[in-house]
Amino acid sequence: LPFYLRVPSQLEKGVRIGNSCNQVKFLSPVDVLVCEYNVGARRIAEELKTHLPQPDNSINILDAKLVLDEASKDSSTIMSGNAKYLLLYLDEDVFLDDDEEVSKLVRMALEMSVKVLTFHELDYTR
Repeated sequence: LPFYLRVPSQLEKGVRIGNSCNQVKFLSPVDVLVCEYNVGARRIAEELKTHLPQPDNSINILDAKLVLDEASKDSSTIMSGNAKYLLLYLDEDVFLDDDEEVSKLVRMALEMSVKVLTFHELDYTR
């Protein structure tokens, strides 16, 4: 992702990830972590919930900073309970927050083996 900091014009064309899927079904509930500084991530997570075929409680949307900060104090918390995923909404401003909170949380998640789900909005009116 640092590539896009050096070449932000690449994001203007849109980013496509190969092998995208149309429908997802979770075998057990999952925790989707979102960062308040990653504008659009919570909206994507909420929208994702509306398109799931199973009940609404299969996805829990949680504050990434709270969950990862707690896990940094006690690593067993990240492994207990539901599988956890950090949702990263990719746009031209993804790593431009003043405190670099998004970058810090992505690093923390990766260090704790939390999978990062990347989404890029292809609706340029948003």
